[in-house]
Amino acid sequence: MTEVTIYRNKDNKYVGFESKGHSDFAKAGKDIVCAAISILTINCANSIDEIAHVKCDVSQKDGYLKVMVRDFDNDIVQLFIESMKLGLNEIQNDYPKNLKLTIGGVDHD
Repeated sequence: MTEVTIYRNKDNKYVGFESKGHSDFAKAGKDIVCAAISILTINCANSIDEIAHVKCDVSQKDGYLKVMVRDFDNDIVQLFIESMKLGLNEIQNDYPKNLKLTIGGVDHD
């Protein structure tokens, strides 16, 4: 199962997200759930960087991506993460055994 956590600060602003694990829906290369999750999370990180021009602290390896935003007061950043969350919610609704989405708090100001 892939677990995605979207982090918020005490002011309820999105400050980043973390995705870990494999969805185990199908074999590698044929896993549509994993591909969809990867597309949403990587596109969100790239959009924050290239469209909003906001730098992020990124950690990435096989089956793991963590993105923490440096300027989370940016409205475009908030929109991109909200959009990613919307897509991930739909995947979770359709594939609840393969994706767990959590919205969590983090001490990040």
